[in-house]
Amino acid sequence: METTTTAPEKRPIARNYGLITGLVMILFTTLLYVSGVQSFIGGVAYLGYVIMIGLAVAAALAQKKAGGGYLEFMEALKVCFTVFVIALIAQTLFTWLLLNVIDTHFKEVLKVEVIKKMQEVYTRFGIPSEKIDQAITDERTRDHYSLREMSMGFAFSCIVHFIIALVIAAIVKKKKVEFSDAAF
Repeated sequence: METTTTAPEKRPIARNYGLITGLVMILFTTLLYVSGVQSFIGGVAYLGYVIMIGLAVAAALAQKKAGGGYLEFMEALKVCFTVFVIALIAQTLFTWLLLNVIDTHFKEVLKVEVIKKMQEVYTRFGIPSEKIDQAITDERTRDHYSLREMSMGFAFSCIVHFIIALVIAAIVKKKKVEFSDAAF
């Protein structure tokens, strides 16, 4: 009986971890929502980025294990970035649905709290009151949670997460050393 070895499948690991990460981010966003506006826009919300990075690293390590302990830089990058993109799509779509379909009142309360925080920060940094008033007026007319704005946020997040994926790939990679027959 002849057995053949095949290269480990890259996409299923990345896809599966991406879907898991997306689901975790939806659950995390739901937890922030249930906890209230202060949690939704507070410092605890940044924990979501730590979760995504941790699961992208786990995906790269799983791919490395599937490759017999070796993982090329480009493959590590593909795995990490795929996880990020799938998770970011899931989180963006869920957040848009939450704020524009499921609970539009929460969106309005969120907008008021964002303006309050913005005013506090600007005052703390000594921005003149005329500029603060102008910024608040501009903020009131803008819908950060429209599909267009959230799509732009998604695109920006992809750029930032690509850079993070580059760093992860550089750390996790392990190139297989190939010896030539002439060396022996």
